[in-house]
Amino acid sequence: MVPGGDSVNTQLVPVNIDTQGARTRLWNSHGLDLRDDASWLKGKHLLRFGGSFKHTWAYFERDDGQQNNQKTLQYFLGTVSNLGGLIIPASSRPPTCSATVTTSCLPTSQTANWNNLYAQVLGLVDGASILRARDAGLNLLPLGTDLKETVRYNQTTLYAQDSWRLGSTFTLTCGLAWEASIPPVEDSGKFMMTADSSGNLIFPRAYLEQRRQAALAGQIFNPSIGFVSIGKAGRKYPFDFVKDNFSPRVSAAWQPNFASGILGKLFGKGKSVLRGGYWHFYDRLNGVQTAIDPLQAVGFGQALLCQGPGLSAATAVDCRGSSGVNPSTAFRIGIDGSAITLPPLASTLSTPVVPGTTGSVPPAGANIPFVPNSFLQDPQWRPGSHDQWDFTIQREMPGNGRIEVGYVGHAAKNIYMGIDLNQVPFFMTAGGQTFAQAFDAVAQALKAGSAATPQAFFETALAGSAKFCGGSFTSCTAGVVNSFSSAFTNQQARNVFNGIQSAFKLGPATQAATQFTNFFYWSSVARSNYNAGFVSYRVRAYHGLTLDANLSYGHSLDNTGVNQDTDRAFTNSYNPDYDYGTSVFDRKFVFTVLGVWQVPFHSQTGWVNRVVGGWQLAPIVTINSGLPVRVLDGSGQEFGQTSLGEVSEAIRTSSGNTGAGRHNVTTTASCGSSGNPATGGTGLNIFADPGAVCSLFRPIQLSTDTTSRGGTLRGLGAWNVDVSFVKKIQLTEKARLTFSSEFFNLFNHVNFLDPAMSLQSPQTFGVLTTQANDPRQVQLGLRFDF
Repeated sequence: MVPGGDSVNTQLVPVNIDTQGARTRLWNSHGLDLRDDASWLKGKHLLRFGGSFKHTWAYFERDDGQQNNQKTLQYFLGTVSNLGGLIIPASSRPPTCSATVTTSCLPTSQTANWNNLYAQVLGLVDGASILRARDAGLNLLPLGTDLKETVRYNQTTLYAQDSWRLGSTFTLTCGLAWEASIPPVEDSGKFMMTADSSGNLIFPRAYLEQRRQAALAGQIFNPSIGFVSIGKAGRKYPFDFVKDNFSPRVSAAWQPNFASGILGKLFGKGKSVLRGGYWHFYDRLNGVQTAIDPLQAVGFGQALLCQGPGLSAATAVDCRGSSGVNPSTAFRIGIDGSAITLPPLASTLSTPVVPGTTGSVPPAGANIPFVPNSFLQDPQWRPGSHDQWDFTIQREMPGNGRIEVGYVGHAAKNIYMGIDLNQVPFFMTAGGQTFAQAFDAVAQALKAGSAATPQAFFETALAGSAKFCGGSFTSCTAGVVNSFSSAFTNQQARNVFNGIQSAFKLGPATQAATQFTNFFYWSSVARSNYNAGFVSYRVRAYHGLTLDANLSYGHSLDNTGVNQDTDRAFTNSYNPDYDYGTSVFDRKFVFTVLGVWQVPFHSQTGWVNRVVGGWQLAPIVTINSGLPVRVLDGSGQEFGQTSLGEVSEAIRTSSGNTGAGRHNVTTTASCGSSGNPATGGTGLNIFADPGAVCSLFRPIQLSTDTTSRGGTLRGLGAWNVDVSFVKKIQLTEKARLTFSSEFFNLFNHVNFLDPAMSLQSPQTFGVLTTQANDPRQVQLGLRFDF
C-alpha cells in the first residue's frame, strides 16, 4: 500500500516507498575517445586545428516507470496519488468556512488535506498498478523483470582557430567548430515512437498547436495514440540528427601603452589589458537523453493499472476510470477485500500498442489497458543553443596586486525541458465562455460562501450528461460543483477538467480520459538569460600575502529550468513563457575573500623565532544575498498542468515591504501559526509580520493571469567564515613539526534554509525550521617531517 500517493512528502509511513525513493537502477557504460590536435606557428599567426570522435556504449536497467509505477504491486490510498480515480464530494466533509460559517468548518485551504486524509483513514483506493516488462518482440517477460536496454551513440567535433598578433599590443583570435551529436541506437530496436490512427508520427509542439486552435474554436482535437517500434515507424533515430551545429568564436586582447596624461594614469604603460569575446556553442548529449529517457515509453514497459477501482474489484475487473469512484462506490482495502483484480494482460502484443481498453471512453484499436504515464523524447529535439560574451579590463596595481572589472552575458534557447500534451486546454470555448472563465467564476463564488450560478461552458459542453445534468441537479454547473467543490476552492483545474471531460457532448478533449494520465515529452523549448558584472582583486606573494577577493552582481532568468534528469513540464505547455522569470538559483550579490598570509616575523632568531615565526593564517569569507523564495499557489494544477507540471506561484497584489530576515514571531493567526513556541514551534519567521505578507498574495485566476512567476520574493542572505592556523617549528636542519588548526564556521553563525510557502499551507507561512549550514567544527592536526 502507498498511503498519500507517490510522494515521500505525503506518505504517512516511516520508510520511502515512493517511486523516486524506492527504485533501483543499473548503469554500465564504456567509451572510446579518439582525438588529434595540431598547432602551427606561421609568422604572426598561431594556428590550431583538430578534432575528436567519441563512441559510447551503455547498458541501462531500471525497475520503475517513473511515477505511480514500480515492478511491485502498489495500491495507492488517498486523493493525491495523481491517478485521478477517486473524488471526495462536499457531503463527505465539514462545511467550508465563509463569512457566515465560522465554526465547525474547514478553511478553504484545508479541504484538499481533509479529502486526502479522509480517504487514507477509510482505506479508499485511488488506483492499483504494477510495471511489467516486454522483450523486443513485445512478448511478456516474467513478473519482476526489470526494463533493460543497450544503446550506442557518437559525438564528433572538428575545429580550427587562428590567433593573429596584429601588433605588439593587440591580438585577435577567431575560430570555428562543428559538432555533431549522433542520436542513440538501441541494439534490439527497443525504442518507441507515437503515431495517430493513420500512422502519422506525433510531433508534440505541432500537436499542442492543433489542440489549441481546436479548443479556441470550441472543437476537440484528441486523436487515438498508438506506440510503434522505431523500425516500423521508418526511423533510425528516436530524434533528429542535427548536422548544422557550427560554433564560431572571436576574441581580442589589447594592451594599451600610454606613457602620460590621464590615459597614462588610468591604464599605465603596459600595465593594463582590455579583453572581449563572443562564443556560440551547443549542448551535448548525455546519458539522460540517450538511455534513461527512451526506456520510459509505453510498449516494452507496460504499466498495468486499475484506475478508480470499484466495490467489486476484489472478485472481478472493476476499474471505473478518471473520477469514477467516490466514498460510497470506491474499493476499501480490508473492507471490500485484500486484493484488487487488475485488467487482463496479453502475453504478446502487436504494434501499434494502443492504451485505453479500461479508459472511460476506449479509443478504437485499444489493445492494452489505460496506463498512468507515457514518457518520450521529442522527435524534433535539438541541442541547446548558447551565446556567451564578455568584456574585462585588467589593471596592474602596486604591491603585486591586480584588479579586474568585467561583464559577462549568456543567452540560451532550445534548452532541455518537458512538455505535457495532456495539459488542460483551459481556453477551450463552449457557449461563448472558456473553461477558465467558468472555473474562476465558480471558484470565486464558493470561496465567498455563495452558491455557484450556472456557467455557459458547463451548460453547453455537458448538455445531456446524466451524471452532471440530470436527477436532482438544477443545472450542469450544480452537478459539477457537487463532485468537485473542493477542487474549485483549491485551484485544482486539472481535477475538474479531467473529471468532466468524459461527459463532454463532443467527447473527451485529452488522452487523460481515454488512454494515459500524463502524455509527456522531453523537448527543447526553454530559454534562459544571464547578465553579471564583477570586480576581482588579487595579490600574489606580497610580504607573505596571497589574496583573492571577488564581488559579483548578476541576474539569471529562465523558464524554471532544472537539471536534465528531472521530469518536469511547464505550468502551461501551450505557452512556456508563463514560466519565464528569476531563476531558482539566482543570487544577486556574491562576495568572497580567500587568502594565505605568512606572518612576517622571520627576522627573529633563537627561541623568539620559534615562538613568533612560522605562523600562517588562511581565511575564507563568503557573503551572499538571498535566493529567490517562491510563494506558491499550492495546488500544482493552477493552469491545468498535469502531475508532472511545475507548481505555479501565487500572484502578488501589492508592493508592500516583505523585509526578509530572522524575526522572533509568536503569532496565533492563520499565517505562520505553526511557528508559535506555545504549540512547539521555533518562534522564528522570515517575516516580522507573516500575516501582513501573506495578505499581499492571491491565488491564480486561470482566466486572467498569464504568469506562474508572480510570487517571487528574496530569501535570507548568508555569510560564513572559515579559517586555518598553521605553526611550523624547525627542530633541526632535517626535522620539522607542523601544527594546524582549522575552524569551519568560525563564529558558529546559523544560516537558515528559506521556508517553503504556499497559500494552501498558511500555518507554515514563513516559518524557519531548518539550519542550512553546519555548526562550528574544529579540526586539529600535528605533522612531523624528518
